[in-house]
Amino acid sequence: MLVLYGCGPKSPPPPGKDRADPQLSSAAPAPTPQTVSVLPPPQDSTVTWTEFTAIIRANPDSVRAVLQTHRREVTATLRSGIRLHATEPGIDDVVSFLRQVDPAGHILIATE
Repeated sequence: MLVLYGCGPKSPPPPGKDRADPQLSSAAPAPTPQTVSVLPPPQDSTVTWTEFTAIIRANPDSVRAVLQTHRREVTATLRSGIRLHATEPGIDDVVSFLRQVDPAGHILIATE
């Protein structure tokens, strides 16, 4: 059994009354949310592969993610906002290196 309430014919509004109350139909201006930066502004630095591996080996917990391209360009994004750019000697060298310094796999690796 289906029972519907309030589905009968609608009666017209009383004379002199609009269908919508202007106070109810006007929207109050919404406050503008404050912008919050999650990451510090990036600082780019190009380094050699030797410098790249030494920096990451010294403090692997400071690395958020590493990106590798087909052209062997690698970029490490550090928690401090610094982005390190280097060229790896061979393709996937960065993956092998990261497995050594981060065996638990906490560093995000992205490849093209």
